[in-house]
Amino acid sequence: MKNRRILILAIVLGAAVSCKPFTPDKFSDYVSEVTVVPTDNALRYTVKIDKRKDCSSQVYYRPAGETDWMLTDETMIFLRPDTEYEYMVLAGSDYLVASDIQTFTTGSIPPEVPVYTVDLDSGSPSKGYLMQWQATNPGWLTFCDMKGRVVWYEKFDQAVRHVYCDREKGKIALLTGFREGVNSPKFQRLCDKIIEIDMLGNRLLEWTASEENVPYPHHDIKIMPDGNLLIFNAVVKKFDLSPIGGEADTDVWGDGFTIISPKGEIKKKWDVFGAIDPVKDDYLNAVELSYDLLHGNSVAWDSNGDFYITLNRLNELWKIDGKTSLVLYRLGEHGNLEFSGDYPVGGLHSAVPLEPDRVLCYNNGGGENPRSRAQIYKIDPGAKTALFELDVAIDPQYSSADRSNVELLPDGQTLMFASTLARKCVFTDLSGRPLKVISRTGISYRSHYFEK
Repeated sequence: MKNRRILILAIVLGAAVSCKPFTPDKFSDYVSEVTVVPTDNALRYTVKIDKRKDCSSQVYYRPAGETDWMLTDETMIFLRPDTEYEYMVLAGSDYLVASDIQTFTTGSIPPEVPVYTVDLDSGSPSKGYLMQWQATNPGWLTFCDMKGRVVWYEKFDQAVRHVYCDREKGKIALLTGFREGVNSPKFQRLCDKIIEIDMLGNRLLEWTASEENVPYPHHDIKIMPDGNLLIFNAVVKKFDLSPIGGEADTDVWGDGFTIISPKGEIKKKWDVFGAIDPVKDDYLNAVELSYDLLHGNSVAWDSNGDFYITLNRLNELWKIDGKTSLVLYRLGEHGNLEFSGDYPVGGLHSAVPLEPDRVLCYNNGGGENPRSRAQIYKIDPGAKTALFELDVAIDPQYSSADRSNVELLPDGQTLMFASTLARKCVFTDLSGRPLKVISRTGISYRSHYFEK
């Protein structure tokens, strides 16, 4: 009866079970010994399975006394520090049978790892993780749970500047460090290295930014559905600025993006200079700001394969045709859309296309009302009109005058404001009422929520 109960347990856990009649195999028929082995990361443990014969195996683990199991093939991650865990191994051929449940206790994380605390908790959201990072040297990337407990961390030799995680692919892309040679206060946005790792911390690629890949990355990096990297970057072109009081041969630093494969093959390049002219467009203030003309800060794509960027100096959202590279529209004071309401002011960050022509952005806030806001812009490209579908102001104590981002959670009713200067992640309802506030010790340029 014991093996029959184990078989039923395997079915509940989602293990592969054949339709063959039950035979009373024992776990020991397949596995001689199971050992939990610590790694050099306090929140990663490898399960070493010594098999008597070739067979499939899976590892289930959870905090002792809790009900939800996590699954892995070998290495346990997203573990709480200083916590007792239960685990069991399922192994077999035609079906899987389970080992006895065993326990182990995780170690303590290094004292330098960033610390998170819950300041306000209404109970929602109760599950999920926050990914945050710290631009110190060395740099840290972390995930914490909704209790503020760090459950994943990775240390980097350089400051961590910008991060994107694809949980389905199990990959993380990062920009780290500060670019040597242009590292004056005017060029602090430029990053030194382009890195991709997996969830176990293995380096999949590590490039020093150069003409061989992307020479001036800054502000944003993402992993596209096909596995290519989408990187926001500076683009330098020479202009004769003498007609507007500048020098005849001036390097003007604009913005653009590059799509590059993990093998280093350039798939696409785009820049703003096809849509603006630093000499003719007098609102650009090109003489004073030639070192950083537009201060673009985000790039993303929609389900049609078109791209969206935010430009902080102009407080504009642009849409770029993914096939022709033409700018389809510009939402902003100097743009080409008729807008119902006040144009975004005070700094625009982090475009998140919820669907084509429906875009969520973080507005830092400015003018007479300095409160940061989550805004969803609904655009009609044919009519060249736009309006606010959503405009939610956050409590002033949580506002951030620069950087930051906002996300709409999968429930469609909860916002997560990642407030850089306030050093907090604030979950609110759609009226802006705080539901949960998680504080951190350091500054994270952005933060991202994951359901699991």
